[in-house]
Amino acid sequence: MKKNKKENILYIIVLILFIGLTTMISLKHEYWADEANAWLIAKDSTLIELFTKYLHTDGHPALFHLIIKFFQLFGLPYEGFRVIALLFSSLGVAFFLFKSNFKWYIKTIIPFTYFIFYQYTVITRGYCLILLLLSIIAILWQKRKEKCFLFSLFLILLLSLESYTFLIAGSIYLIFIIDYIKDFLKTKKHNKKHLICLIIIFLSFLITTIYVLPRGDNTFFPRLTTYYISDSFVTVYNASKTIKTIFSLAFFIFFFLLYKSIKDNKIRWEAAIIITPLLLYMEFGYCNLWHIGIFFLLILFLAWIHNLNQIKIFNIVLIISCFIQIYWSINSSIYDYKSTYSPAKDAANFLKKQDYQNKKIVAHEFYETAINAYFDKNIFDNWHEQTRFFYWNTSNKYYDYSTKPEDLVKQNVDIYIVTPLYENIEFDKIRENYDEYIFKGSTYFETFKYENMDVYIYIKKDNQEN
Repeated sequence: MKKNKKENILYIIVLILFIGLTTMISLKHEYWADEANAWLIAKDSTLIELFTKYLHTDGHPALFHLIIKFFQLFGLPYEGFRVIALLFSSLGVAFFLFKSNFKWYIKTIIPFTYFIFYQYTVITRGYCLILLLLSIIAILWQKRKEKCFLFSLFLILLLSLESYTFLIAGSIYLIFIIDYIKDFLKTKKHNKKHLICLIIIFLSFLITTIYVLPRGDNTFFPRLTTYYISDSFVTVYNASKTIKTIFSLAFFIFFFLLYKSIKDNKIRWEAAIIITPLLLYMEFGYCNLWHIGIFFLLILFLAWIHNLNQIKIFNIVLIISCFIQIYWSINSSIYDYKSTYSPAKDAANFLKKQDYQNKKIVAHEFYETAINAYFDKNIFDNWHEQTRFFYWNTSNKYYDYSTKPEDLVKQNVDIYIVTPLYENIEFDKIRENYDEYIFKGSTYFETFKYENMDVYIYIKKDNQEN
């Protein structure tokens, strides 16, 4: 049996194992607010509202919402939402296994690394498409000028996915521009096909910027946060500062030496152009824990298009990182399988027994979005009109309301829902007029519980159902 055939059989086994394990864990995973919000925006917005209103406040380009809307048109229920991430992530893994130029032993462990396996597959968000899009762009990379229309299509899809991929696509677009300029200086002729592609991509960037650009009345803004990039490879986020600093320095030294070891200047400047904007944005702009995996995927992309897997030290560091991340995948998967990631479904089922249709229900913040997704109509009195997703906008008259216990009684609030993340809530005083019901849950990152997702439901004492 030929080696290639043996490897393909191995890759098929790995792919089946990936699909089986992620499906098993995903079926136990309960959607949290970020997942629910994307589903609800797609479901409750018209295409015009999506592009002219709600994507300004959501902060993400339209691609993932449009994909969700497509599946919804064919009757996909909310419980089946996970199918989208499982499908696109599995396609990305398939392309990586059968088309990438990594060593066979690296290919077989990459799919089980933490961000690919858990964060971008079990959890259903737009990140499930990143591996797929970067893989296709990598496949087209060496023939990007000959197949520039196809290359441009997938670059447009990449920029239309997330703010981070918008930035990555912009870096790749710059290289595409440089290609055009170099060819023109060499031949003194315009490549019309190449030029048309550049114009189309530019217009796509412009249109995306216009419909996503945050408005001044948003209640959500990027925060200045520094995350160690090494967290996407080897260090646990909640490790001590000393350990994180040591690993961060070691990683930057490694990447510097790797950069210096590359003999081809073209590879050097292409890698620098692609990686620098994302690196700076993550270190000094907006970044959250689950976003740092994008940096890991970008490194895989660069290694693929520039054959960095031929460098021994790169493979050694990558293998070490993979096994550490597989440990994270196991930890997170066991937690999600045995514990409650989000208590939203349990809370929703409880509310359905409370004659909720005839009650005034007030929810406190964004996290309660996860509950609303389990209802056919908006159940929260203080959210925007009949939309069921949280409206990140201070001009929304429904957003401004009091959370003081006496005002809740005065406003005749029958049911008050809150997550205990807010210290200004007077829980003791609320209990004087409301009975308290607690639904436990917590998000999990790598090896630890990251954020308390408990839901507190307060029901007015004279309004309870037996």
